Amino acid sequence: MPSLSPSMACPNLTIDGADELAHFGIPVTSDVRLPSRWRLSAAGVPVLPLPDVCSHLFMRAVRLYRARLPVDMSGPEPRAY
Repeated sequence: MPSLSPSMACPNLTIDGADELAHFGIPVTSDVRLPSRWRLSAAGVPVLPLPDVCSHLFMRAVRLYRARLPVDMSGPEPRAY
């Protein structure tokens, strides 16, 4: 039997792959390497990291999302804490 290389022994999950598995609730084995800050639930489903709500990237994402909403639904401008 051929030996496995280290890269084949523990498959790496991309962010897109982990996001798709999390969305559909598909479990993975515990030897799968998850993207940075991702965790496995008790059922083995990838769980995305909590957003860092004080970061400028989060604030930018909120502004971009609100820009797509109608004016009456956009609400007040988010502010940094």
